[in-house]
Order: sequence, then C-alpha cells, then structure tokens
Amino acid sequence: MDIITIENLHMNISNEIKDELTNLIDSIFNKDCNKNENENENENENENENENENENENDDNNNDNEIKIEVLKTMIKKWLLLDDKIKEVNLLVKDFKSEKTQIEEKILGYMNKKEQTEINTSEGKIEKKQTESKEPLNEDYIKKCLISSLNNIEMADKITTAIISNRDIKLSYKLARAKSKK
Repeated sequence: MDIITIENLHMNISNEIKDELTNLIDSIFNKDCNKNENENENENENENENENENENENDDNNNDNEIKIEVLKTMIKKWLLLDDKIKEVNLLVKDFKSEKTQIEEKILGYMNKKEQTEINTSEGKIEKKQTESKEPLNEDYIKKCLISSLNNIEMADKITTAIISNRDIKLSYKLARAKSKK
C-alpha cells in the first residue's frame, strides 16, 4: 500500500480554521470587554448612588437585601453574557464539524479507492479506523427480545411495561432562557 503526504492541504485548512476561530474569539472578547467596561462604569455609578441612599436608611435588613439583589443582578448579567458566548462558539464549532465531515468523506473515499489505511502528514498519521456501537435499548427492542425468548406476547408486554415504567427518575436543575412569544 502507498502512503501519501498531504501536508500542505492539512496545514492550509488547519491555519484557516485557527485564524477564523482566533478572530471570532478576539471579536467576542473585545466586544464583551467594551460592553463590560461600560456596564461596570454604570454599575459603579449606580452602586455609589445606592450606597449614598443606603447610608441614609436606618433599616439594616433593607441594606442587606439591596446588596444581595445587586449581586444577583450582576451574576445574572454574567450568566446571560456567557450563555451568548457559548451559543456563538457552538455555532462556529457546528460549522467546523460540518466542513470537517465533508472533507473527511472525500479523504475516506480516496483512501478506499487506493486501498490505504493511513496517510502521513507533518503533524502525524491519519488512520482510517472502524468502530462498532450498539443501538440503545428501547421499548420496542426489549419487547421483541422478550417475545422471541418467551414465545408469549402477553407476558412480554407485561415485562416490558414493568421495565419501562419502573425506571428510576433522576432530577436535575439548570437555567435556561425562556423563549419569548412574539
């Protein structure tokens, strides 16, 4: 089998992707830094005003509540900002993966045509790998297996229902943006 070298193609694509990702991250960072600076200035002004107002109040509980609310507001702003950044980066990653898959299909087609299992590049070998994965268990599959094993459709239905309905439920919580109605 021949081993081919495609260093230039790999390096060009790799550099283009790195440049695009770097530019995106820089633009997000710069935009957010400017936004944060303005927000911080406004928050500092608001905090100074709030501090002056709070000093005039006699009730300590109100002071504590306002401070806690301001901290909560700051955390929410930060969470929303991070959520936006993650969405932007995920969109970019999705595009990269799509492009990578298209290129991968072409490379695999070439390798299959030439009956090759690896390609040497300046950054190491690219190998064609075969993987196996099992289908996930689902209600239809469980029922099908039980019917074939028990030769009793009614019993298979009962067992399948028991398995599916008696699974443990795990609760977890996370924040999510509510979709606004337009």
